Amino acid sequence: MQRIQTPVCNSQIVQFESKHAYVPQLVRNTGIDPDMVLAVIAVESGYSPLKLSDRGGIGPMQITPIAARELGIDDLTYLLSDTLNIQTGTRYLQKMMQRFGDWRLALAAYNAGPGAVIRHKGIPPYRETLAYVQQVMWWYLTLKSV
Repeated sequence: MQRIQTPVCNSQIVQFESKHAYVPQLVRNTGIDPDMVLAVIAVESGYSPLKLSDRGGIGPMQITPIAARELGIDDLTYLLSDTLNIQTGTRYLQKMMQRFGDWRLALAAYNAGPGAVIRHKGIPPYRETLAYVQQVMWWYLTLKSV
């Protein structure tokens, strides 16, 4: 794996982690490592709870309307709550992990959609998705080492 250049120092990582101390409680019954959830949040939004992407992603985990509908959520205002957004994003991440059985593939599916991972029989060769998987894994390993 190629090393990702990032302007983050250990004190920023500790600050990020401490700001989100409640995440382990939110995800404890999912089987998903809280550090992986924090890594996804770091890359998706830098934990900007009100962030909206040009592709319709909402909140800290940038849940798209398509992903929300896949989980049975029709009212997107539900995703404006940090807690519900993180729980929903974790459920979707859990679903991708159960489907693909590999973190790199699950992250690629979270970013590009499961159809893209299936079509390409692996991580899609999209520049954004390749960078996304590397960045989330970098954050995850960094959070694990702090």
